Amino acid sequence: MNVMKFGGTSLADARCIHLVSELVAAAITHDPHTVVVVSALGDTTDDLLQISDYAAQRDERYADLLDSLETRHRDIAAAVISPHRDSAHDQLEIWFKNLHDVIHGIFLVRECSPRTRDYVLSFGERL
Repeated sequence: MNVMKFGGTSLADARCIHLVSELVAAAITHDPHTVVVVSALGDTTDDLLQISDYAAQRDERYADLLDSLETRHRDIAAAVISPHRDSAHDQLEIWFKNLHDVIHGIFLVRECSPRTRDYVLSFGERL
């Protein structure tokens, strides 16, 4: 069994993701039992931390940063996913709606507990 792990820098943009997909495709031809583990896209974890901090401080800059994060993910998805674009778009829609709701809740209560922060950060890997 072959395990491949790719961090955020390897997943920084559509070009990087295409390179990763080529590496994975080559690995699978040699070992069909290859397992691939990916982290959040580059800078996503830092952005989610900043968004959480802004929201907890009732700093409305959280909304612009969250919108920027969403746009970046949608643009990358559009560039790298072709056969299943509609289902990927639908899933991103669900995840970002949930993320917006959680972040808005942080904004309203002016608090981001460690448990809530972990939940927010978990979106990085899902997106």
